[in-house]
Amino acid sequence: MHQHILLSSLGISGPKDLSYTKDGRIEPAAFSSFAIWKLLPESQRPTEIWFLLTPQARDAAWKSIEEDATELGVAVRSIDLAANLADDSIEFLELAAGQIPAECKLTLNVTEGLRHHAFLFYALALYLTTFRRVEIVGAWYCRLETENRDAPKPIIDLKPVLDLAQWFHALAVFQETGSLRPVSSLVSDNQTRELLRQLSQFFLTGLPIEAGDAASRIVQRAADVRLLPDIPLRTELEQHLLEKIMPLAGTLLDGQSKKNVLLDRKEIHRQAEFIRKYFETDQLNLALGLSREWIVNVLMQNTAATNSWLERTTRESVERAIGGLDIIHRD
Repeated sequence: MHQHILLSSLGISGPKDLSYTKDGRIEPAAFSSFAIWKLLPESQRPTEIWFLLTPQARDAAWKSIEEDATELGVAVRSIDLAANLADDSIEFLELAAGQIPAECKLTLNVTEGLRHHAFLFYALALYLTTFRRVEIVGAWYCRLETENRDAPKPIIDLKPVLDLAQWFHALAVFQETGSLRPVSSLVSDNQTRELLRQLSQFFLTGLPIEAGDAASRIVQRAADVRLLPDIPLRTELEQHLLEKIMPLAGTLLDGQSKKNVLLDRKEIHRQAEFIRKYFETDQLNLALGLSREWIVNVLMQNTAATNSWLERTTRESVERAIGGLDIIHRD
């Protein structure tokens, strides 16, 4: 079983007798991390709770932390943060990152501690997921400011905000390289994920007809189901994704041979979109290779060879004609 750590930082204030609420349940706790641990389903509870503590925070809180941890039966650990490092973003991140083991599970609590620590935890999460293969299981904030001071403090789920950063990165990769692999890895729907992988594979190997079929299926599916999970800005991100995919959409093959695809003006313009995309993403071999094929296609479309445009003999005859024009031009 992977190590699952709940990471929190504490300010100089000691324990507070408060109650916390989540999904209709209420639990008292002296520290929000223990409240989160108790309010999570047993299968989702971290195996350890770690606290980043300055010397002042340790003096004020550690004895109470150990007592509460013993009562709950959960392991705790202190990561000692020198007083002069609490405001040093670089040292804070290097210390925290150096303690978290690779490939573990991590839940973040940004309730207590200095306010800027919440931003540092966000940066820490991005680093650990990218370079250490750490899985961020949850990110929580307990809203201590309530209209009724004695009311239970609600626990707010911030995990979707962390997920959003991964979506930004995945969509940026698609825009810069044409690869949809990072996007597909974030999609939970199996059919959508497989279609995105197919489109990525066909696009990156220079197969515009097969890629057009996969792109059309994604567009069709988007009319019936949500492509992306419930994340912030989901509608805008899904629209952005579809806007990039729709120009690539072509004839649905439906199990038929690609030789049945008609070479019309729409297909000519669609393949030109592939060439433009290859140039934009610096895939020059694919751009130049498809440009050569595109010139042949344009000539065949203008000579009404639209039904046999994928047959080798037809293409070779047009290629010979192009070669003849080149000889005439040079002569």
